[in-house]
Amino acid sequence: MKRITFFGIIFLLMLSVSLSASDRKALVAQRGWDTGKVTLSNDYISVAVSNSDGRFTIGTADGRRLLYGFPSEGSTSHTNVKIGEEVYRLGSGGTLTDEAHIDGDAVYFTYSYSDIDITQVTQITRGSTTGNDDTIWIRYIIHNGGSSSVSVGLLLEMDTMVSHNDAAPISTSFGYAGVEQEFSYPDIPSYWQAFEESPTQPDSLLVAQGTLVGSGAVVPDRFCLGPWGTYSGVEWDYEISGNPYGDSAVLLWWYPVS
Repeated sequence: MKRITFFGIIFLLMLSVSLSASDRKALVAQRGWDTGKVTLSNDYISVAVSNSDGRFTIGTADGRRLLYGFPSEGSTSHTNVKIGEEVYRLGSGGTLTDEAHIDGDAVYFTYSYSDIDITQVTQITRGSTTGNDDTIWIRYIIHNGGSSSVSVGLLLEMDTMVSHNDAAPISTSFGYAGVEQEFSYPDIPSYWQAFEESPTQPDSLLVAQGTLVGSGAVVPDRFCLGPWGTYSGVEWDYEISGNPYGDSAVLLWWYPVS
């Protein structure tokens, strides 16, 4: 039996200062390939995806970072796939089925583990709050080509860096705490925000927003915000410390389903 499961999050860019018509004209939409990566961008937002392992990073069209590593093809964000009792880092331990490539307004990347195909789609879409095409919709399409049912889950780690601040403080729709936090379904915040300076920063500074509930997102089963140095090594199981953090990141789990 073939099964298809969809996971998704919305990664939404919110800019407090709108671009003028002349600025937008200067930011010509690009759909190009560079050594080792595929880059898709428009007047507002840009995503760079590694050809070989699908790791992605996101920034603004004028070159400011929303995730660490932008605009390089390498990334300190990653996706883990749990198949049965085994956990794999997407892009390793299996077979590269389809290198990152652009199709329309999205970048597709497919990696396979035996009968399980994982397709990652990073797509430019319209933001629900701004009405502009300033959103990257991140989704995963999982296809079981075998005859047996298999449970599959996902963990997504995103290494936040807003403009030049790699220790971007993170808040949620529930407020700002300044320490590591975790949330479990159904008590998942509708969004999280990472700030260039602080939650009380001037309107002229950059804010990145990740939408977790609504706008087509599949609500994660668990969401954590905190230290990238710890999150970068999490494979699946994890217990938070609740301590203050510097270098920041977020973790999202979608628990295995068959």
